[in-house]
Amino acid sequence: MSRPVSGVERLWLAAARIGPPFMNQVIVEGEGTLTLEELTRAVQTAAEAQPNTRARLKGVLGWCRWVDSGLPVPVRAAEVPDWDGRSDRGAPILLESPEPGAGHCEVLLLRGPKTWIVVRSKHAVMDGRGTVLFAEAIFAVLRGETPLHAPFGPPTDADLALGRGRHGETAPAPDCAAPGLSGTDEAVLHWARRTVQASPRGMLPRLVLALVRRTDPGARCRIDVPVDLRRHRPELVSNANLTGLIRVSGDSHRGVADPLRSLKGEIGRRVERNEEADFVLAARSLRWVPVAWMERLGRKAAAQAVESGRFGTTATLSNVGRVDLAALSGGGFSARAVFMIPPGSPGLPLFLGLIGGPTGIEMMATVPGAVCSRESLEALLEELGQALQEGP
Repeated sequence: MSRPVSGVERLWLAAARIGPPFMNQVIVEGEGTLTLEELTRAVQTAAEAQPNTRARLKGVLGWCRWVDSGLPVPVRAAEVPDWDGRSDRGAPILLESPEPGAGHCEVLLLRGPKTWIVVRSKHAVMDGRGTVLFAEAIFAVLRGETPLHAPFGPPTDADLALGRGRHGETAPAPDCAAPGLSGTDEAVLHWARRTVQASPRGMLPRLVLALVRRTDPGARCRIDVPVDLRRHRPELVSNANLTGLIRVSGDSHRGVADPLRSLKGEIGRRVERNEEADFVLAARSLRWVPVAWMERLGRKAAAQAVESGRFGTTATLSNVGRVDLAALSGGGFSARAVFMIPPGSPGLPLFLGLIGGPTGIEMMATVPGAVCSRESLEALLEELGQALQEGP
Protein backbone atom coordinates (compact mmCIF):
# COMPACT_ATOMS: atom_id res chain seq x y z
CA MET A 1 0.00 0.00 0.00
CA SER A 2 1.26 3.48 -0.83
CA ARG A 3 0.20 7.02 -1.73
CA PRO A 4 2.00 10.03 -3.25
CA VAL A 5 3.71 12.61 -1.05
CA SER A 6 2.03 15.96 -1.66
CA GLY A 7 3.70 19.35 -1.95
CA VAL A 8 2.41 20.42 1.47
CA GLU A 9 3.76 17.23 3.04
CA ARG A 10 7.21 17.92 1.53
CA LEU A 11 7.02 21.42 2.99
CA TRP A 12 6.35 19.92 6.43
CA LEU A 13 9.25 17.48 5.96
CA ALA A 14 11.51 20.52 5.52
CA ALA A 15 9.91 22.21 8.54
CA ALA A 16 10.77 19.14 10.66
CA ARG A 17 14.43 19.60 9.72
CA ILE A 18 14.39 23.34 10.45
CA GLY A 19 12.60 23.17 13.79
CA PRO A 20 12.27 19.61 15.07
CA PRO A 21 10.22 17.82 16.14
CA PHE A 22 7.37 19.60 14.21
CA MET A 23 4.87 17.06 15.45
CA ASN A 24 1.22 16.93 16.44
CA GLN A 25 1.13 15.72 20.03
CA VAL A 26 -2.17 14.59 21.53
CA ILE A 27 -1.78 14.25 25.30
CA VAL A 28 -4.36 12.36 27.33
CA GLU A 29 -4.10 13.16 31.04
CA GLY A 30 -5.58 10.78 33.54
CA GLU A 31 -5.11 8.06 36.12
CA GLY A 32 -5.04 4.30 36.21
CA THR A 33 -2.94 1.16 36.17
CA LEU A 34 -2.14 0.86 32.48
CA THR A 35 1.19 -0.89 31.89
CA LEU A 36 3.69 -0.30 29.09
CA GLU A 37 3.10 -3.83 27.81
CA GLU A 38 -0.67 -3.35 27.61
CA LEU A 39 -0.25 -0.03 25.86
CA THR A 40 2.26 -1.48 23.37
CA ARG A 41 -0.09 -4.29 22.37
CA ALA A 42 -2.97 -1.85 21.92
CA VAL A 43 -0.85 0.51 19.80
CA GLN A 44 0.20 -2.25 17.40
CA THR A 45 -3.39 -3.51 17.00
CA ALA A 46 -4.57 0.05 16.32
CA ALA A 47 -1.75 0.53 13.82
CA GLU A 48 -2.92 -2.54 11.90
CA ALA A 49 -6.29 -0.84 11.50
CA GLN A 50 -4.70 2.53 10.68
CA PRO A 51 -1.50 1.70 8.77
CA ASN A 52 -0.75 5.35 7.95
CA THR A 53 0.83 5.35 11.42
CA ARG A 54 3.58 3.07 10.02
CA ALA A 55 4.31 5.21 6.96
CA ARG A 56 7.84 5.53 5.61
CA LEU A 57 9.19 7.53 2.66
CA LYS A 58 10.26 5.82 -0.55
CA GLY A 59 11.53 7.45 -3.75
CA VAL A 60 12.70 10.94 -4.66
CA LEU A 61 11.14 14.29 -5.59
CA GLY A 62 7.76 14.03 -7.29
CA TRP A 63 8.03 10.25 -7.43
CA CYS A 64 8.29 10.05 -3.63
CA ARG A 65 5.57 8.01 -1.92
CA TRP A 66 4.44 7.05 1.55
CA VAL A 67 4.53 3.28 1.95
CA ASP A 68 3.26 1.04 4.73
CA SER A 69 6.46 -0.28 6.28
CA GLY A 70 4.65 -2.84 8.43
CA LEU A 71 7.07 -1.92 11.25
CA PRO A 72 5.70 -1.50 14.78
CA VAL A 73 4.94 2.00 16.06
CA PRO A 74 7.50 2.73 18.81
CA VAL A 75 6.13 2.87 22.36
CA ARG A 76 8.28 3.99 25.27
CA ALA A 77 7.91 5.08 28.88
CA ALA A 78 9.53 7.94 30.76
CA GLU A 79 9.38 9.41 34.24
CA VAL A 80 8.45 13.11 34.55
CA PRO A 81 8.33 13.65 38.33
CA ASP A 82 8.38 17.46 38.11
CA TRP A 83 5.88 17.96 35.29
CA ASP A 84 2.41 19.42 35.86
CA GLY A 85 1.15 19.16 32.26
CA ARG A 86 0.89 22.96 31.90
CA SER A 87 4.09 23.86 30.01
CA ASP A 88 7.43 22.55 28.78
CA ARG A 89 8.87 22.82 32.31
CA GLY A 90 9.71 19.32 33.50
CA ALA A 91 9.02 17.43 30.26
CA PRO A 92 11.83 18.10 27.76
CA ILE A 93 11.06 14.78 26.06
CA LEU A 94 8.05 16.43 24.38
CA LEU A 95 10.33 18.85 22.53
CA GLU A 96 12.63 16.09 21.31
CA SER A 97 12.38 14.19 18.04
CA PRO A 98 11.66 10.46 18.02
CA GLU A 99 14.69 8.25 18.18
CA PRO A 100 16.51 7.74 14.83
CA GLY A 101 14.81 5.14 12.67
CA ALA A 102 11.65 5.25 14.78
CA GLY A 103 9.45 6.43 11.93
CA HIS A 104 6.93 9.26 11.88
CA CYS A 105 4.68 8.24 14.80
CA GLU A 106 5.29 7.14 18.35
CA VAL A 107 3.44 6.76 21.64
CA LEU A 108 4.75 7.73 25.08
CA LEU A 109 3.65 6.64 28.53
CA LEU A 110 4.67 9.40 30.94
CA ARG A 111 4.46 8.92 34.69
CA GLY A 112 4.68 11.66 37.28
CA PRO A 113 2.13 13.33 39.56
CA LYS A 114 -0.39 12.05 37.01
CA THR A 115 -0.26 9.63 34.08
CA TRP A 116 -0.15 10.88 30.51
CA ILE A 117 -0.52 8.97 27.23
CA VAL A 118 1.09 10.95 24.40
CA VAL A 119 0.32 10.12 20.76
CA ARG A 120 2.83 11.90 18.51
CA SER A 121 2.89 12.19 14.72
CA LYS A 122 5.07 14.18 12.35
CA HIS A 123 2.90 16.75 10.60
CA ALA A 124 4.11 15.59 7.18
CA VAL A 125 2.31 12.27 7.57
CA MET A 126 -0.67 13.18 9.79
CA ASP A 127 -2.62 16.24 10.87
CA GLY A 128 -4.07 17.00 14.29
CA ARG A 129 -7.46 15.45 13.57
CA GLY A 130 -5.76 12.31 12.23
CA THR A 131 -3.63 12.03 15.35
CA VAL A 132 -6.76 12.18 17.53
CA LEU A 133 -8.23 9.41 15.36
CA PHE A 134 -5.23 7.19 16.10
CA ALA A 135 -5.44 7.95 19.83
CA GLU A 136 -9.12 6.96 19.81
CA ALA A 137 -8.24 3.69 18.03
CA ILE A 138 -5.66 2.83 20.70
CA PHE A 139 -8.17 3.29 23.49
CA ALA A 140 -10.84 1.38 21.60
CA VAL A 141 -8.49 -1.62 21.62
CA LEU A 142 -7.85 -1.13 25.34
CA ARG A 143 -11.61 -1.28 25.92
CA GLY A 144 -11.80 -4.54 23.97
CA GLU A 145 -13.51 -2.91 20.97
CA THR A 146 -12.66 -3.07 17.28
CA PRO A 147 -10.68 0.05 16.29
CA LEU A 148 -11.98 2.22 13.45
CA HIS A 149 -10.39 1.25 10.15
CA ALA A 150 -8.64 4.04 8.22
CA PRO A 151 -7.26 2.91 4.82
CA PHE A 152 -3.68 3.82 3.95
CA GLY A 153 -4.01 5.02 0.38
CA PRO A 154 -5.43 8.10 -1.37
CA PRO A 155 -6.96 10.62 -1.29
CA THR A 156 -4.16 13.07 -0.58
CA ASP A 157 -4.74 16.68 0.41
CA ALA A 158 -4.21 17.65 -3.24
CA ASP A 159 -6.90 15.17 -4.35
CA LEU A 160 -9.41 16.78 -1.99
CA ALA A 161 -8.39 20.30 -3.03
CA LEU A 162 -8.66 19.81 -6.81
CA GLY A 163 -11.61 21.67 -8.30
CA ARG A 164 -12.01 23.87 -5.24
CA GLY A 165 -10.60 27.19 -4.08
CA ARG A 166 -8.47 29.40 -6.35
CA HIS A 167 -9.68 32.62 -4.74
CA GLY A 168 -7.47 33.65 -1.84
CA GLU A 169 -3.95 34.79 -1.11
CA THR A 170 -1.58 31.81 -0.83
CA ALA A 171 1.92 33.24 -0.46
CA PRO A 172 3.41 34.26 2.92
CA ALA A 173 3.49 38.01 3.53
CA PRO A 174 7.05 38.98 4.56
CA ASP A 175 5.98 42.02 6.61
CA CYS A 176 3.68 40.48 9.25
CA ALA A 177 4.31 41.45 12.87
CA ALA A 178 4.37 39.06 15.83
CA PRO A 179 1.52 39.63 18.33
CA GLY A 180 3.38 41.73 20.90
CA LEU A 181 5.66 39.01 22.26
CA SER A 182 8.83 39.43 24.32
CA GLY A 183 11.62 37.13 23.19
CA THR A 184 14.95 35.79 24.39
CA ASP A 185 18.01 34.54 22.58
CA GLU A 186 17.23 30.88 23.21
CA ALA A 187 17.32 28.62 20.17
CA VAL A 188 14.52 26.48 21.62
CA LEU A 189 10.76 26.10 21.50
CA HIS A 190 8.42 26.85 24.37
CA TRP A 191 4.84 25.73 24.81
CA ALA A 192 2.18 26.36 27.43
CA ARG A 193 -1.42 25.39 28.13
CA ARG A 194 -4.37 27.15 29.73
CA THR A 195 -7.82 25.74 30.47
CA VAL A 196 -10.64 28.23 29.88
CA GLN A 197 -14.25 27.92 31.02
CA ALA A 198 -15.85 29.56 28.01
CA SER A 199 -18.49 29.00 25.37
CA PRO A 200 -17.07 27.65 22.10
CA ARG A 201 -19.24 30.06 20.11
CA GLY A 202 -17.24 32.72 18.28
CA MET A 203 -13.88 31.49 19.57
CA LEU A 204 -11.90 32.02 16.37
CA PRO A 205 -12.95 35.61 15.61
CA ARG A 206 -12.55 36.58 19.28
CA LEU A 207 -9.02 35.22 19.37
CA VAL A 208 -8.12 36.76 16.02
CA LEU A 209 -9.37 40.13 17.28
CA ALA A 210 -7.33 39.78 20.48
CA LEU A 211 -4.20 39.05 18.43
CA VAL A 212 -4.89 42.00 16.12
CA ARG A 213 -5.07 44.28 19.13
CA ARG A 214 -1.66 43.07 20.30
CA THR A 215 -0.02 43.62 16.92
CA ASP A 216 1.87 46.72 15.80
CA PRO A 217 -0.68 48.73 13.76
CA GLY A 218 2.09 49.85 11.42
CA ALA A 219 2.71 46.29 10.20
CA ARG A 220 0.58 43.67 8.55
CA CYS A 221 -1.37 41.28 10.75
CA ARG A 222 -2.45 38.02 9.16
CA ILE A 223 -3.72 34.90 10.90
CA ASP A 224 -3.54 31.48 9.23
CA VAL A 225 -6.48 29.22 10.14
CA PRO A 226 -6.17 25.49 9.26
CA VAL A 227 -9.33 23.93 7.77
CA ASP A 228 -9.98 20.18 7.56
CA LEU A 229 -10.35 19.09 3.92
CA ARG A 230 -12.31 16.04 5.07
CA ARG A 231 -15.35 18.31 5.21
CA HIS A 232 -15.62 17.85 1.44
CA ARG A 233 -15.87 14.06 1.88
CA PRO A 234 -17.94 13.44 5.04
CA GLU A 235 -17.79 9.68 4.56
CA LEU A 236 -13.98 9.67 4.47
CA VAL A 237 -12.09 8.04 7.36
CA SER A 238 -8.39 8.87 7.14
CA ASN A 239 -5.66 10.01 9.48
CA ALA A 240 -3.39 11.32 6.73
CA ASN A 241 -2.38 14.97 6.50
CA LEU A 242 -5.57 16.42 4.99
CA THR A 243 -5.55 20.03 6.13
CA GLY A 244 -5.51 23.27 4.14
CA LEU A 245 -5.67 26.78 5.54
CA ILE A 246 -7.34 30.11 5.04
CA ARG A 247 -5.49 33.38 5.57
CA VAL A 248 -7.38 36.07 7.48
CA SER A 249 -6.33 39.70 7.07
CA GLY A 250 -6.43 40.97 10.64
CA ASP A 251 -5.27 44.55 10.00
CA SER A 252 -8.16 45.22 7.60
CA HIS A 253 -10.53 45.10 10.59
CA ARG A 254 -8.85 47.87 12.56
CA GLY A 255 -11.08 50.88 13.15
CA VAL A 256 -14.32 49.30 11.90
CA ALA A 257 -17.49 49.79 13.93
CA ASP A 258 -17.94 46.10 14.82
CA PRO A 259 -14.58 44.31 14.32
CA LEU A 260 -15.82 41.01 15.77
CA ARG A 261 -18.71 40.82 13.32
CA SER A 262 -16.40 41.89 10.50
CA LEU A 263 -13.88 39.14 11.31
CA LYS A 264 -16.59 36.52 11.65
CA GLY A 265 -17.87 37.51 8.22
CA GLU A 266 -14.44 37.28 6.61
CA ILE A 267 -13.74 33.83 8.08
CA GLY A 268 -17.16 32.60 6.95
CA ARG A 269 -16.68 33.92 3.40
CA ARG A 270 -13.25 32.37 3.02
CA VAL A 271 -14.49 28.97 4.23
CA GLU A 272 -17.58 29.19 2.01
CA ARG A 273 -15.30 29.88 -0.98
CA ASN A 274 -13.20 26.80 -0.10
CA GLU A 275 -10.09 28.94 0.19
CA GLU A 276 -8.38 26.32 2.35
CA ALA A 277 -7.76 24.49 -0.94
CA ASP A 278 -5.70 27.39 -2.34
CA PHE A 279 -2.78 26.70 -0.01
CA VAL A 280 -2.71 23.02 -1.00
CA LEU A 281 -2.99 23.69 -4.73
CA ALA A 282 -0.29 26.36 -4.66
CA ALA A 283 2.11 23.89 -3.00
CA ARG A 284 1.77 21.17 -5.65
CA SER A 285 4.92 22.31 -7.46
CA LEU A 286 6.95 21.68 -4.28
CA ARG A 287 6.77 17.97 -5.06
CA TRP A 288 9.69 18.62 -7.40
CA VAL A 289 11.78 20.76 -5.03
CA PRO A 290 14.42 18.93 -2.95
CA VAL A 291 13.63 18.98 0.75
CA ALA A 292 17.24 20.03 1.46
CA TRP A 293 16.72 23.19 -0.65
CA MET A 294 13.52 24.03 1.19
CA GLU A 295 15.30 23.48 4.48
CA ARG A 296 18.15 25.83 3.48
CA LEU A 297 15.78 28.57 2.30
CA GLY A 298 13.53 28.10 5.33
CA ARG A 299 16.41 28.47 7.79
CA LYS A 300 17.54 31.67 6.10
CA ALA A 301 14.01 33.10 6.03
CA ALA A 302 13.43 32.26 9.70
CA ALA A 303 16.70 33.90 10.76
CA GLN A 304 15.89 37.05 8.79
CA ALA A 305 12.36 37.17 10.23
CA VAL A 306 13.58 36.90 13.82
CA GLU A 307 16.21 39.60 13.22
CA SER A 308 13.79 42.02 11.53
CA GLY A 309 10.70 41.22 13.58
CA ARG A 310 8.72 40.70 10.37
CA PHE A 311 7.33 37.27 9.53
CA GLY A 312 5.36 35.46 6.85
CA THR A 313 2.35 35.34 9.15
CA THR A 314 1.43 36.71 12.57
CA ALA A 315 0.10 33.44 13.97
CA THR A 316 -1.52 30.12 13.13
CA LEU A 317 -4.79 29.46 14.95
CA SER A 318 -6.14 25.89 14.82
CA ASN A 319 -9.35 24.50 16.35
CA VAL A 320 -9.33 20.69 16.52
CA GLY A 321 -12.88 20.63 17.89
CA ARG A 322 -14.48 18.77 20.77
CA VAL A 323 -13.04 15.42 21.89
CA ASP A 324 -14.96 12.87 23.99
CA LEU A 325 -12.92 11.75 27.00
CA ALA A 326 -14.82 8.45 27.08
CA ALA A 327 -13.24 7.66 23.69
CA LEU A 328 -9.80 8.21 25.28
CA SER A 329 -10.27 5.93 28.27
CA GLY A 330 -9.82 2.19 28.62
CA GLY A 331 -7.64 -0.62 29.92
CA GLY A 332 -7.80 0.69 33.47
CA PHE A 333 -6.93 4.24 32.41
CA SER A 334 -9.49 7.03 32.92
CA ALA A 335 -8.98 10.26 30.98
CA ARG A 336 -9.48 13.50 32.91
CA ALA A 337 -8.39 15.96 30.19
CA VAL A 338 -6.96 16.04 26.69
CA PHE A 339 -4.77 18.71 25.15
CA MET A 340 -2.27 19.09 22.32
CA ILE A 341 1.15 20.61 21.72
CA PRO A 342 1.04 22.37 18.33
CA PRO A 343 4.02 21.94 15.98
CA GLY A 344 6.19 25.03 16.44
CA SER A 345 8.75 26.48 14.03
CA PRO A 346 11.54 29.10 14.30
CA GLY A 347 9.88 31.29 11.65
CA LEU A 348 6.34 31.08 13.08
CA PRO A 349 5.83 33.58 15.94
CA LEU A 350 2.85 31.76 17.44
CA PHE A 351 0.96 28.51 16.86
CA LEU A 352 -2.22 28.54 18.94
CA GLY A 353 -4.35 25.40 19.23
CA LEU A 354 -7.81 24.82 20.70
CA ILE A 355 -9.50 21.59 21.76
CA GLY A 356 -12.81 21.23 23.56
CA GLY A 357 -13.86 18.83 26.29
CA PRO A 358 -15.83 18.56 29.53
CA THR A 359 -13.05 20.41 31.39
CA GLY A 360 -13.60 23.47 29.17
CA ILE A 361 -11.57 24.81 26.27
CA GLU A 362 -7.94 23.74 26.31
CA MET A 363 -5.82 26.47 24.74
CA MET A 364 -2.24 25.52 23.87
CA ALA A 365 0.49 27.55 22.18
CA THR A 366 3.98 26.91 20.85
CA VAL A 367 6.51 29.70 20.21
CA PRO A 368 10.20 29.95 19.26
CA GLY A 369 12.32 31.05 22.22
CA ALA A 370 14.03 33.70 20.10
CA VAL A 371 10.64 35.41 19.69
CA CYS A 372 8.89 34.72 22.97
CA SER A 373 9.95 33.61 26.45
CA ARG A 374 7.90 31.04 28.35
CA GLU A 375 6.81 33.74 30.81
CA SER A 376 5.65 36.02 27.99
CA LEU A 377 3.75 33.11 26.43
CA GLU A 378 1.97 32.31 29.68
CA ALA A 379 0.96 35.97 30.03
CA LEU A 380 -0.37 35.93 26.46
CA LEU A 381 -2.49 32.84 27.15
CA GLU A 382 -3.89 34.52 30.25
CA GLU A 383 -4.92 37.52 28.15
CA LEU A 384 -6.42 35.36 25.40
CA GLY A 385 -8.32 33.36 28.00
CA GLN A 386 -9.87 36.57 29.29
CA ALA A 387 -10.84 37.49 25.73
CA LEU A 388 -12.76 34.21 25.43
CA GLN A 389 -14.44 34.54 28.80
CA GLU A 390 -15.39 38.19 28.65
CA GLY A 391 -15.93 38.75 24.94
CA PRO A 392 -14.66 41.77 23.01
